[in-house]
Amino acid sequence: MDTLTYFRTDTITIEKERLRVQIKRIHDTLRISAECQADTVRIFKEVEVPGPVVYRPRAWYERILLPVAFLAFVLMFGRFIFDRFANIR
Repeated sequence: MDTLTYFRTDTITIEKERLRVQIKRIHDTLRISAECQADTVRIFKEVEVPGPVVYRPRAWYERILLPVAFLAFVLMFGRFIFDRFANIR
């Protein structure tokens, strides 16, 4: 079922440049609403987006080189510390 409502209103709308004033008379009440539209500056600029990044899996020697270098560094550092403090006695 549809509902139909009827309001007895008079509306006056005044527009000038960026200002819009709306005056509504509803029975014995006046409602005034005003809206001042903002100054909008729109700038359109085209920007080139770089192409997609293609993922290339690392080669086997690249995956092994870093852990081997780290292990060698730890062993050399451990040997240095051991030799340094072994002769203190």
